[in-house]
Amino acid sequence: MSTHTEGGLGFCFPDRLSAEKLDKKGARIPVGMKLVDFVLRENNDTYLLEIKDPSHPKSPKENQANYESRIKSNDLIHKELVPKARDSYTFLHLMKEDGKPFTYLVLLALDAWSEREQKAMLVGFKDRLAKRLNQETDHPWKRKYINDCAVLTIDGWNARFPEWNIDRISL
Repeated sequence: MSTHTEGGLGFCFPDRLSAEKLDKKGARIPVGMKLVDFVLRENNDTYLLEIKDPSHPKSPKENQANYESRIKSNDLIHKELVPKARDSYTFLHLMKEDGKPFTYLVLLALDAWSEREQKAMLVGFKDRLAKRLNQETDHPWKRKYINDCAVLTIDGWNARFPEWNIDRISL
């Protein structure tokens, strides 16, 4: 098992899964590019993992209220999630690391909200994200660079990937 942390979350990945921190602090990346948090590789699959944690214990309460509106208005999709997926794909393509289909995993740590509130916020979010990944201009991309995507809460993540467990860590 390899363990990783991102903000207030701890991840345990099985040894068969290669986990690379893509947006390492201090690492040189091309100017203007925004990269996802992790690239996960397993057999014939490559996952781009972006983590958003508005429930972080040190996150201001105003940030949480703002986050809900960013989710519902597509601001989070348009200004952060899609640009990070596109830039990460471009980076990996130019490094010749794009030989396998990419799946975009977005972990939204919304544990500060009730399960009912989380579900209400995320209605249609995955579909809106998938649509934007395929078309950011007047015409759809000619090359599909993301094979599939998933938007998961911590509980949803642990249910879908029980061997890739995530826990809230104390800071």
